[in-house]
Amino acid sequence: MAELARCSALAGVLEPGLHGRPDFRGPGIVLAERHPMSLVEIAAASDEVSGAMCEEVAGILGIRPPAEPGTATGTGRPRILWTGPWRWLVVEPESRDLAGMLEPAAGASRDLSHARTVLRLGGRDVRRLFMKGAPLDWHPSVFVPGCCAQTAMFHQSVLVDCRQPEVFDLFVARGYARDLLERVIDAGAEYGVQVS
Repeated sequence: MAELARCSALAGVLEPGLHGRPDFRGPGIVLAERHPMSLVEIAAASDEVSGAMCEEVAGILGIRPPAEPGTATGTGRPRILWTGPWRWLVVEPESRDLAGMLEPAAGASRDLSHARTVLRLGGRDVRRLFMKGAPLDWHPSVFVPGCCAQTAMFHQSVLVDCRQPEVFDLFVARGYARDLLERVIDAGAEYGVQVS
């Protein structure tokens, strides 16, 4: 039986184009969906189990899950985000059976690829946009590349991953992706939002 392609939660909704009114410099926000993505949550039951599990994961993926809260390791092929004590989210563009690879190493694992939408936002005004919708310190000296945080953004629960000084990935539950997209475009209208 042929495997079905993963359908985006934003199919037919995320249309390329310019939204809002940019100034003379052009759009201050650039927005795109990262799709399809493999997202696997891994967890351990204790510190002792966590250490052994991290070694096994490092052996499989070539990178170790971060030990520091609110940090991420890797470049995105794969990237591992700290999401809580003894819990991480492994992320990469979909190209292999990531969940199957990690299952033997993880104390517990869940494939969330079908359950999350990933939006990439960037541009000179992206931090100003985030200040409108999320209660974090968005200063570039504080929320730096390699930081991640779970927060409420525009009334949605979002995991934010800082990839570059002005580039962020937002992970949101699939059912709330459209609402978050609409709120981001509305809040970014004053800067101009280029959807690509």
